[in-house]
Amino acid sequence: MKKVLFSMLVILIMAVGCGATAPSAAPPTTGDAESTTDTDQAVTAPASEAESQAQPDAEIELSSEYTVVLHSIAEEDGNLRHTDMHPDLIVGDDVHDKARQAFLSFDISGIPTFSTIKWASLDLTGTKSGEPFAGLGLLNVYNDQYGDLGSEDFTGGPTELDIRAFSLDCPPTGPSSSSPRMIAELQKRLNAGEPRFQIRLQFEKQTDLDSEWDVWELTNPELVIVYKEGQ
Repeated sequence: MKKVLFSMLVILIMAVGCGATAPSAAPPTTGDAESTTDTDQAVTAPASEAESQAQPDAEIELSSEYTVVLHSIAEEDGNLRHTDMHPDLIVGDDVHDKARQAFLSFDISGIPTFSTIKWASLDLTGTKSGEPFAGLGLLNVYNDQYGDLGSEDFTGGPTELDIRAFSLDCPPTGPSSSSPRMIAELQKRLNAGEPRFQIRLQFEKQTDLDSEWDVWELTNPELVIVYKEGQ
């Protein structure tokens, strides 16, 4: 019964969220294991030995899945104009009709190398000033391993579609933003033993030339990952 309710909840979340131009995979069912949460991450622990012995083989396999909730690293985040860098997490354009691009960095070093990513999603909820989605088009999310953020990481003009994870056409309302491409890129970073997964947020248009703030400001960006140890 809990699995049915969980599936219905996932469908509801995806229904009320923004339309995405990249297909989103459905999150896996991880059984009825309880989870514990702290400020930095939530982990779904494997079932106890007694519980495992009482479950069929399929349930024992599912019990090895873990969920982590990673907050972005403030010291490695920020937003860029073409000439300067700022710490606040905004994306859009400013009163000078200059584009702002947001950058997020997540520490994935706590996930064992060569674990299998079963599901991953981004929480990009926030608040808006002006009308960024109406005036600037799609909010594009790119796989962008920028390392140490600097002014050279600002991307002018169109960006290659092959590194776009997904796009949103309205303000995101929950942690349901994902795509198979984002999961695949995250898996590559993990397999390579890299400690970070980083993304860039950039609207489709650089500016709408109205000389007003049209930005989306992220409230508390999170990367939610469900993984299974081993291949």
